[in-house]
Order: sequence, then structure tokens, then C-alpha cells
Amino acid sequence: MTEFIEVTPAYGRDYKNAKDAKADWNGGQDFVDTRSGRYMSKRDADADPNLSVMIRYGQNRKLTGTK
Repeated sequence: MTEFIEVTPAYGRDYKNAKDAKADWNGGQDFVDTRSGRYMSKRDADADPNLSVMIRYGQNRKLTGTK
């Protein structure tokens, strides 16, 4: 069963567009799981094949997939 989570950029970062958000995700930058509050990166998400991650950007008003 696939688990869906949303993450936001860590350390006060924000993105104006989905392309930049995905680039940092794929580059291994830290993000924060909105439910648990824990920091994570693509490496952490890749360790769980049943995890699907969505990124919040644009002052947390927009959402994009990581793929």
C-alpha cells in the first residue's frame, strides 16, 4: 500500500516554481515532513518503495510531485 506524504522546504527555503523545488529534492536538499515534522531528503524517501512524496512550494500554497 502506497503512503503519501507532503514535505515543505527546510531552513526557510521556498520556491517560486515546481522545477526549482524538484531540482533541490533531486539534489538531496533537506525537506520537512508536514505530519511528523522530521527532516528528510530524497535518499530517505528512496529507502521506502511504498512512499510517494509531494512537495509544497510557493509559500506552501502549491503542490507538485517529486517525479
